[in-house]
Amino acid sequence: MANASVCCPHTPSQSYLSSRGGDYNLSFETVVMKGLAADGGLFLPEEIPAVPEWTAWKDLSYTDLAFNIFRLYISSSEISNNDLKDIVDRSYSSFRVDSITPLARLQDNLYTLELFHGPSYSFKDSIHGLRGKEDVSVFILHPKGRISPCQEDQMTTVLDSNVHNLAVKGTFDDCQNIVKTLFNDPHINQTSKLGSVNSINFSRILAQIVYYFRSYFLLVQTSPFNIGDKVKFIIPTGNYGNVLAGYLATKMGLPVDKLIVATNENDILDRFWKTGRYEKKPVYDEEAKGGLEADGVKAHTEGCKETLSPAMDILLSSNVERLMWLLAKGTKEQAGQDVSAWFQTLKDTGGFGPVPKGILQDGRRNFESDRVSDLETLETIALCYKEMGYVLDPHTAVGVTAAKRSISRTGSQMPHISMSTAHPAKFSHAVQLALKDEDSFDFKNVLPPELRRLSQMEKRVTIVDNSWEKVKEMIKNRMRTDTEIQSRD
Repeated sequence: MANASVCCPHTPSQSYLSSRGGDYNLSFETVVMKGLAADGGLFLPEEIPAVPEWTAWKDLSYTDLAFNIFRLYISSSEISNNDLKDIVDRSYSSFRVDSITPLARLQDNLYTLELFHGPSYSFKDSIHGLRGKEDVSVFILHPKGRISPCQEDQMTTVLDSNVHNLAVKGTFDDCQNIVKTLFNDPHINQTSKLGSVNSINFSRILAQIVYYFRSYFLLVQTSPFNIGDKVKFIIPTGNYGNVLAGYLATKMGLPVDKLIVATNENDILDRFWKTGRYEKKPVYDEEAKGGLEADGVKAHTEGCKETLSPAMDILLSSNVERLMWLLAKGTKEQAGQDVSAWFQTLKDTGGFGPVPKGILQDGRRNFESDRVSDLETLETIALCYKEMGYVLDPHTAVGVTAAKRSISRTGSQMPHISMSTAHPAKFSHAVQLALKDEDSFDFKNVLPPELRRLSQMEKRVTIVDNSWEKVKEMIKNRMRTDTEIQSRD
């Protein structure tokens, strides 16, 4: 484990700071293990590396491409080349296709990058990377009854003794707030050495940068598209991590025309890019109802709209904080002060903005946004199947809808790559609702055998109140038990 501050040699892209200005000059290992800064901010590199020679990566395998990108952000004084290569190779060894993230052409200049070929059939495979590890206790928080049955089965059927699934009586935002509060509690941080593996942790963002370079090179290899030509990426998003990774790829040198932020009816990100105001817009009662309970949707008491794409049903997006630091003007110290002020206002009032005009204008050079309703989501799933025989999950359908609008609006022949973030089987009821009138559609042909078996497997989950103190006590007790088990072994 490296010390909190880095030692030479580290480039600026291998030294990390807090978005709120409380920490500087941190090592990669430190920020990965800590997850969240002590001042409540998120870690990010002091500089994003420019890579003028990025075209030399065009023929690399996925793992070699990942290694080259990771190396820019991780000093060899922390992780040697051999060790980093081994970590990368093992991380992707369980994917079901050699290409890791295949690029599928839907029609004309519209493509989708399939990010669901890992162990969990989505682009988030954290549990599988940590199950069975010695000296690591894993606590997975999910909102009770507010994820799809398939998602719940995938998590709760992991019976390794070091993996603990906690179903919180609350929402995704509640789970996220519990995690952040725990990181700000000095006692449990000192005794338990907390770390996070969601998009709060920069390592998740780092892994997602690879998607953008990889899909660009696949496009070059499979179409008349040439190196140096520009492309648009469309990202269905809730927590903004995948979008942020695309922005970092752009700053590294990838020729991206626009990153299109695609939201569902929980549209704080769309409203931000259109108005410059980042603020909650809660809805309640009948206005909040929507989605399918069978896919994990239930009424949100804090005002989040229920939709057919529940993984995007959040009121606030954590990684906007990293984006605001990158867009802020002046020195890194001034950027930290600005971000700290904005997010204190967010905490106090539920929003901030409008942000300075120059910041918004700079951001709009790279970002566009769109909002997609549930009805439009269903229409896109049905149309894509009818025209192409391709089955979209509802989150991917949000992105494809936004991509089609962009193509129609601009008349552009520029390729559009929409990120496909989950396998359609994980949100089966929305897919079946959209395709109920298609005689040729049979969901059994979509459901992979691995997912079909889950419902019959043994499960282990603990229900916990929406209270960070209760979760804290549970973590302490379970870690004590884990230590006792390991000592006996």
